[in-house]
Amino acid sequence: MSDLESRIAGLSPAKRALLERWFEKAAKDETHAIRPRSSDANLPLSFSQQRLWFLDHWETGNPAYNAFRVFELEGPLDITALQCALTEISRRHESLRTTFSSGPDGPVQIVHPPSPFEIRRFQIHGSTDSQKWAEALKVSEQETTRPFNLATGPLLRASLLDLQLQRHLLVLTIHHIISDGWSMGVLYRELFTLYEEFASKRSCSLPDLPIQYADFAIWRRRRLQGEFLRMQLSYWQEQSLSALKASLSCS
Repeated sequence: MSDLESRIAGLSPAKRALLERWFEKAAKDETHAIRPRSSDANLPLSFSQQRLWFLDHWETGNPAYNAFRVFELEGPLDITALQCALTEISRRHESLRTTFSSGPDGPVQIVHPPSPFEIRRFQIHGSTDSQKWAEALKVSEQETTRPFNLATGPLLRASLLDLQLQRHLLVLTIHHIISDGWSMGVLYRELFTLYEEFASKRSCSLPDLPIQYADFAIWRRRRLQGEFLRMQLSYWQEQSLSALKASLSCS
């Protein structure tokens, strides 16, 4: 079950029914549709991205928003297929080749053209398995805590630690500004699928995406204004007031 599915399953029956009615209304209303953008100029950040961008400028170099996953790989490894898989994933998902710069009206997204993905390789040394694992752990920690530069990128890194001829650790590190728990799951699934296809010399079976994250950011900012914004602010103000009253009554 995905993070989104888990969150929906945890809703009360009343909130779930309200969400379903909203989805039904949105499906019938063309104004709710997210459409591909017509230009790459002055792409805004989503609200969550803007928050993370601010935090990065507030405390530059803080690795608190580095997300990572370490995979232990055993058996023959096709390095070329792995690089091709990561290159294809980066091509498919614009956010993986996006950086963030300051614009005249605030931060903007810069989507870069697709390019070959680079894998950083490390040869792990040691006369015993425990020594190799100790060095591998040290290198993994260095790679997962190494700061990202949001202005220059890349914001996804792949490090391959060679323990033995047919034993490796793949360390994927990504900044939270271009990922969350759900999108990380998508990344891993696509990586495994594409690696198998490239290693088997098969063509890519994954279709191109109809919209990208920047399209969502534009849509979200356009939606969150006017009457819709006033409704949202009113709801959360009421929730905050209720929480404050409850806190005061318990004190």
